[in-house]
Amino acid sequence: MTIMEEVNNGEIIQRGIEDFRDVQRYMLLARKENATETLC
Repeated sequence: MTIMEEVNNGEIIQRGIEDFRDVQRYMLLARKENATETLC
């Protein structure tokens, strides 16, 4: 594995974490609003 591949993997993991965090925020807001479903 080259250094470039490690950087790309790190970026992919970072994006995944950020996306997961965003989804958690949407779900929390939906729960607070007692929404039955969320559309993103």
